[in-house]
Amino acid sequence: MLFVGLFLLIFFSSTKAVHHVDPYDPVPEDNDADMWRVLYSKLNRLMDESSQLKEIIMDLRQSQNQQINEMQNMLQNAIASNCQPKYLEMRSPQTPEYNRPQAPDYYRPQAADYNRPQAPDYNRPQAPDYNRPQAPDYNRPQAPDYNRPQAPDYNRPQAPDYNRPQMPEHNRHPTPEHNSSHAPEHNRRHTPEHNKREWTIILRRMDGSVDFQRNWTDYKHGFGNPDGEFFIGLEKLHTMTTYDGPQELLITLGDWDNERRYAKYDLFEIGSEAEQYAMKELGEYSGDAGDALHYHRGMKFSTLDNSNSGHCPQNYGGGWWFNECEDSNLNSAYRKPGELVDLQKVLWSTWKGWDYSLKFAEMKIRSKG
Repeated sequence: MLFVGLFLLIFFSSTKAVHHVDPYDPVPEDNDADMWRVLYSKLNRLMDESSQLKEIIMDLRQSQNQQINEMQNMLQNAIASNCQPKYLEMRSPQTPEYNRPQAPDYYRPQAADYNRPQAPDYNRPQAPDYNRPQAPDYNRPQAPDYNRPQAPDYNRPQAPDYNRPQMPEHNRHPTPEHNSSHAPEHNRRHTPEHNKREWTIILRRMDGSVDFQRNWTDYKHGFGNPDGEFFIGLEKLHTMTTYDGPQELLITLGDWDNERRYAKYDLFEIGSEAEQYAMKELGEYSGDAGDALHYHRGMKFSTLDNSNSGHCPQNYGGGWWFNECEDSNLNSAYRKPGELVDLQKVLWSTWKGWDYSLKFAEMKIRSKG
């Protein structure tokens, strides 16, 4: 209505100005045309301003409606969540007077009056009356009655029943080749030096009665006769040198003239099958046979069907810790005097050189003292 009134006011005032004829105007028609032109321009400007004003009013109404909707949503959310809006909480004097005193009057006294006295009256006397006597009456007697006797009855006898009797049994019933005059001399020279603890034989070569050209599985599990030629097995050797404490190694060698030499290492450890039974540790050498094993330290074990060193097992025979390829090999082919000695032979190069096949070889380990 405001726009209509303004429009009519401007129209009538313009009309009066149009019909007013100046008597002194020599050409009244020209004045009327200019007046109408001015009137149209003002009318157009008025229409533009009214449209802009209308748009501003619509924007204000729209923003007002949006604010109203937001307030309604906030109120609905507050009601739905069962919480009082902040501005109502600030206006209400009951909130600090009702909620704040109740929290300390209800929770704090009850926590101190109920929980604290009950903890010492119920839990503390029961702990010493029930738990402490039962622990010594049940656990402590059972530990010595069950665990301690079984450990020596189960573990210690098994080790000597399989491994340790081999040494004394061999000494009590020696083979003819070891019953020579040189065998006692060897025992007198070398045994007293190492007889403080019992040795476990892991390898013996003496007469060529057992074929050592074996595959990986045979060397893993062991083969041969413990009273004669045999190999204890890589898996057992790994277990003994890894879980039975540090081990030392003694290698006894004999030639066809019945002379004996030895090589001793103060540390010896074999890795697991995942590590290809590598010679992980080989300690300091002592002895009179020469150190022909140090060249193989850190090498993985190789057999004819599982080589970790190229063609060394095929060329030099047996299973050994080859290293391009050998300074020693006690598992190669057994050669007797008169036989052609080629690359495959029982070798310890630092004593008899590269072209000699030994008559006797024995490896044994024991726990370090």
